[in-house]
Amino acid sequence: MSSPFHFIPRDPETKILEEALYTLQGRDVLHQLWIWDGVRAESLVFRTCDLAGMNESELRKVLHQSGLLAVSEPITYATSANGFTFISFNFQEQVALVDALAHQA
Repeated sequence: MSSPFHFIPRDPETKILEEALYTLQGRDVLHQLWIWDGVRAESLVFRTCDLAGMNESELRKVLHQSGLLAVSEPITYATSANGFTFISFNFQEQVALVDALAHQA
């Protein structure tokens, strides 16, 4: 049996560094770590139908309780035409990340 996440849209300019399937509060989710245009971030990909009836504050609460998101962290939402919702967070510009690592050395 194949995962429904096999059919998520892929942006050819986005490099997926890691991805893994999880169950988060009874919902199947694909967690991705990615880089696009010099920005590194994470996304949780849900089937849109699994989020029916949830508002932004409820989604933030789920993410915060999972330990993936700080309370005040900015998030973005995108919904694809084929039934997936992408919630992206933990945005870091790669220049800032490289500078931070250089100062640790």
